[in-house]
Amino acid sequence: DRYEGEWRNGLMHGRGIFYIAHGGRYEGEFKNGRATGGWYYLPEGDRRRAYMDSEGQWMIE
Repeated sequence: DRYEGEWRNGLMHGRGIFYIAHGGRYEGEFKNGRATGGWYYLPEGDRRRAYMDSEGQWMIE
């Protein structure tokens, strides 16, 4: 996995793209190291709304 985007105090914060090893990616907003709202793109090209819950788990709608 890798992240490209804005940082604050060593945490993902602001706009960014999080690339997941299996080929998907999340594009959107981050706050204090967590995805707070954006799009998750599946490797096949479909997209879904996504964010991280308070435990840091991905929630994909």
